[in-house]
Amino acid sequence: MSDDEPISEDEAGVIVDMILRLKAMKETAAYLNAGRRFSSLKLEDLNMKWVKIFKQLVEQRHSPSEMGDLIAEYELRKIKPPMHLVQQEQEAFKALIANLSENDMERIQEGLSEDLDDISWDLAKPSN
Repeated sequence: MSDDEPISEDEAGVIVDMILRLKAMKETAAYLNAGRRFSSLKLEDLNMKWVKIFKQLVEQRHSPSEMGDLIAEYELRKIKPPMHLVQQEQEAFKALIANLSENDMERIQEGLSEDLDDISWDLAKPSN
């Protein structure tokens, strides 16, 4: 693969999943420590919030601060975010990722690696 060759759509899907899972692990601990602000929302309200924030993610090409808290709340409820409600946006997100160059992907992988290092460090700390 050359530096400017886009990745496949399947690879982009795997990356989207990996990003969401990594973010979930890291954000759940922070969300719990901050007081779990979405715990009182009914599932329907939580889902509406998810749709709004996911659309912002795709449109603005960065993750709104609430995304991590929402992902954490779904994790804690042991349910998955309602991706079926954002299919069009998810496809647009995959297309954005699929069109990234190898250099862009390396920068993302470096960021993910830093996230993994942070998670590993946090897990190694003794609890109080």
